Amino acid sequence: MIDGPDRSVWHNRPMNHRWLRVVLLLPGMLAATAHATAPAAAPTPAAASSSALQAPASALQVQDAWVRAVPGTGTAALYLRVRNDGPTPITLVAVSTGAARSAMIHQSQMVAGRSTMRMLDKLVVAPGQTVSFAPGGLHIMLEDLTRPLRTGDMVHAVLQLSGGAQVPLEARVRPLTDG
Repeated sequence: MIDGPDRSVWHNRPMNHRWLRVVLLLPGMLAATAHATAPAAAPTPAAASSSALQAPASALQVQDAWVRAVPGTGTAALYLRVRNDGPTPITLVAVSTGAARSAMIHQSQMVAGRSTMRMLDKLVVAPGQTVSFAPGGLHIMLEDLTRPLRTGDMVHAVLQLSGGAQVPLEARVRPLTDG
């Protein structure tokens, strides 16, 4: 289940540079068009009640984490796959990193021929489900970078789960053209 305000935003503030939207979103949209594969499973509503036990953080597996930084800007996007190997839903509620002053879960999508982005308050990963954060879709937006990110750098981040559990991850910075 994807929850969040029903509004379209770009980094939660107006953008002065339309080219940045194209640079961040176009590679993912082109890749999605070029690879006509079966769509990944969409996050599903949690079946457990709010009184159900929280799944342990160790049940959430992080794979293939990487970052795309845009030279000359203070923003980057973090992509990864998460898999819930536990018996109960896991809710991702926040992300933190020393690489940026702000890290938010975002969803990009095409609406009426326009690329839109919205911040998500939480993301529920059902038992056995894998959720992909990929260009043109779900991603973690890193804003107000604390230092320039260069190809090959490692970015350390922590996924915050409901109930207070944390899942650390490392993501390598890839060239802008990767995706």
